[in-house]
Amino acid sequence: MRGCHGETGGLRWGRSHGGRWNASWPFAQLRVTPEQITIQLNVLGVVRRTFTVAAGDLRQLELRPRAGGLWGGLVLLHSDPSQPAVLIFWTFKPRTLQGALNRLGYRPIGP
Repeated sequence: MRGCHGETGGLRWGRSHGGRWNASWPFAQLRVTPEQITIQLNVLGVVRRTFTVAAGDLRQLELRPRAGGLWGGLVLLHSDPSQPAVLIFWTFKPRTLQGALNRLGYRPIGP
């Protein structure tokens, strides 16, 4: 489908300092549409959560470069109080993800 992008990766979620949780690849599924970004987390059926951020709620959208050559991370900060304050989706394909975000109308929003 031309109007969305999906991929598998890892996820960090929680507050910006302390109270964070991590799940490595392949436990997070990202789906991006022009209207929203959704991340579904399923860690062996034990931890299951869905995080959804509407495009209009984004306050920071930043694709961090690979850390140590291994990962790239999509940082999402938003204004939706029902979701964790910080979501970072880790991907092996940050350039592919950046291209998909651009194609779907998302532009970097700095801190």
